Amino acid sequence: PRVVQQINLMRLFMLSLFLCAVMVFKTNAAPIPTGHPNGGLTNPSITCPGNTVLQVEALSCDAPYTYTVTASDDLPGWTLVQTQGLASGAAFPIGVTMNTYLVTDTDGNTANCSFTVTVVDDVAPNVVANDFTQIFIGPFDDPNDCYDGYVTTIDAASFDGGSYDNCGSNVKITVRRAAPYSAFINSLNPVNGHPDCSDTTPDYPSEFAKATGENETIKFYCEEAGTEQTIILRVYQLDANGNIDLDINGNPIFNEALSVVAFIDPSIICAAPNTSARLAGSIQLDTDGNCIPDQTPQGLSNMVVEAKTSTGETFYTLTGTEGTYNLSDLPEGLTSVNVKPYLPLWSICNNQTAINLPAAPSATQLDFSALPTLNCPLLTVDIASNDVKNCTTNTWPVSYSNRGSITAINATVQIKGKAPFILVDASQPFTIQGDVMTVQVGDIKPGASGNFDMRIQVPCDVALVGQNLCVEAAISPVSNCLPSSPEWSGAQIEASAVCEGDSIRFTLTNTGSAATSQSLDFVIIDDMVVMHSGTIPAGMPTNGAIQRTVFAQGRSLRIQSSQEPGHPLAQRPSLALEHCDGVTTSSSMLQFPNEDGNPFTDQECRQVVASNNSSALLAFPIGVSNAHYVEANTRVTYQVNFQNTTTNDVRVVVIQDILPVSLNPADIHMGASSHPYTWGLSGNGVLEIRFEPIDLPNASNNEAASRGFVQFDIAQRKDNPVGTLIENAAKIYFDIDPAFQTNTTFHTVGQKFLATSGLLQPTTAERIEIYPNPAFTQAFLRLDATTPVHVRITNILGQNIGEWTGMAPGITLERGKMSAGIYQVEVQSGDTWLKSGKLIWK
Repeated sequence: PRVVQQINLMRLFMLSLFLCAVMVFKTNAAPIPTGHPNGGLTNPSITCPGNTVLQVEALSCDAPYTYTVTASDDLPGWTLVQTQGLASGAAFPIGVTMNTYLVTDTDGNTANCSFTVTVVDDVAPNVVANDFTQIFIGPFDDPNDCYDGYVTTIDAASFDGGSYDNCGSNVKITVRRAAPYSAFINSLNPVNGHPDCSDTTPDYPSEFAKATGENETIKFYCEEAGTEQTIILRVYQLDANGNIDLDINGNPIFNEALSVVAFIDPSIICAAPNTSARLAGSIQLDTDGNCIPDQTPQGLSNMVVEAKTSTGETFYTLTGTEGTYNLSDLPEGLTSVNVKPYLPLWSICNNQTAINLPAAPSATQLDFSALPTLNCPLLTVDIASNDVKNCTTNTWPVSYSNRGSITAINATVQIKGKAPFILVDASQPFTIQGDVMTVQVGDIKPGASGNFDMRIQVPCDVALVGQNLCVEAAISPVSNCLPSSPEWSGAQIEASAVCEGDSIRFTLTNTGSAATSQSLDFVIIDDMVVMHSGTIPAGMPTNGAIQRTVFAQGRSLRIQSSQEPGHPLAQRPSLALEHCDGVTTSSSMLQFPNEDGNPFTDQECRQVVASNNSSALLAFPIGVSNAHYVEANTRVTYQVNFQNTTTNDVRVVVIQDILPVSLNPADIHMGASSHPYTWGLSGNGVLEIRFEPIDLPNASNNEAASRGFVQFDIAQRKDNPVGTLIENAAKIYFDIDPAFQTNTTFHTVGQKFLATSGLLQPTTAERIEIYPNPAFTQAFLRLDATTPVHVRITNILGQNIGEWTGMAPGITLERGKMSAGIYQVEVQSGDTWLKSGKLIWK
């Protein structure tokens, strides 16, 4: 019994331990609430309404909106709060309001939802229009439109009397004519909006579209004088970004006034009906030489058409892309019409035709056909630059063309630049070896042209400011495509210059196909003083050359040579070199032409500046001294720089240059530019260059992109007399703003305006010498004469400035009131004054 009792006690003890363990386990386990079978893991749920778009109520700038947000959970006690937006029933403002709600259950689990309420102000603005507006026209004839008469352009705001939007939004005001239109408006040019007004290429907008379209301005014409016009004023609502606001259907929000009346002042005297003569026609390719255009028409562009009237006036125009031309405002009567090709590579049928022009309105049609006389390419190249700034990478546009009759295969352009300026890259495939960049331009078809940009880095060296950067462009292949003539032997003189230590070696080479026909003079110029002279002998063969080496002495040195007479393209070589022995102390680089004598190269020099110019006209060469002397028959290169300093971006830029009578419009070559352009000639020599479209930003938004330029060169009239003053200026139009007038450039045609150094030319008088030369206030004229000698100084026009009498040892020449410049020193021999040399007053 005792054993059984002990066993039972042991069993009881073990059972007690088990029960205790179970109780401890239950004490440490999480309690499970009644009715919560998954342990509180269920999130609450929430539902928001969808995104909503509302319209503002009338006479209000908001919209009330009542909505419901529902939430639930598997246990009570959850909470719902709004964390963003406006409560149900509130007035929602214009725009987008984000509304967000959050639900939280008793276990801390959350859920949220969001929706937007967009309130649209599609209540159109209130239009307040002037009931009556008086318009005054002219006297101004816009030369850039296709209407010949006085016009005026009025802002839409001129017809507004205080239009506004109820909710304070900004507004935009436009204006247009109300239909039906008058017979005059319906007669306006429906194709063209700017000259050439007779071509078949549509302009945007045309003159009719300008007159009838909706714009922020409206144009009135002289033929409307004395009439009343119904104008429609439209007021758009703008959003916060300044864009036209849209309603819930995506349509512009606007309002109109339909009864604005404009009365055009009748006092303006309009021009009489146009009774002048008109001439129109085309120049077409004629490959078989029968003076009949080919079956497949091919117009020849960029040919100058010249009309000489019986009254002595000369008018010019240019053929367009289809070979068409148009000349208006000609006097009626006998007129001689002449086509002027770039070179005599074309035989023009019926050229120099005399025709009797009747008065307008009908135009006289006169067509020409052209036969190529040489089957070869003739490539041209032009390089230019805007202001070259220090410490920047400057873009130099390069343009090229094929003026010949067959395709140039695999053409290339070589760009040469010298240290410290660094060739960087080009916008077409290129390679660089040393200081030469070769750009691949591919095949160039007859009449085709192209362009690319290349970049040059100017180091950050303040010492470079004021120095000159010269870049040369050479195009190849070079074919012997120059027409032969009895006036030209075939010789061609080219100049080159290289640094050799502290000296410059100049070379003159005959690169033509024949020997020189006569001796040709050359000089070497130190700044503006002739230091050395020489002669290229007659009969110098092809590839024959002469050389001269000159000590540099920190000067700008130049060689100038005569060109073989009768050469159809090449100018006389005039090539300078600087910096051979360090920094050049003074420079005359830009005062002379910079030509090596090769017609298939172009060299441009620009001075490094610290800051850019804005709109201006530049002329190269600048010319010598304050009078800007150039020799007769020297071509002049003009560059028009322009900058958009208006408050708006500009879509169209037009440059108009009424060329001086001392220049020859029939011999103009258009060059490189910052943007694509078209150009034309009209009247007695009016050059018009159009950049349309150009999309030129205003300077306040993008100063660098607000600039542009274009370059052209033109010949003087043949043998302008000494003293001829060549003044030129241009007008620049930015969209419809008034014209900007550039500065006026000028040149004076001179002769022998360079002084010789020290020893003057011998005369019948004793040998004379003048020093210093150049001089500031006085100079000493040394004479060997033992009897009195008369000496006088004349200006470049031959006018007597002063006279002296003296004998050995010489005469002191006082400057007095003579201005800076170059003067002729003359010595009297008997009754004759002989030219002996030149004196420079600085």
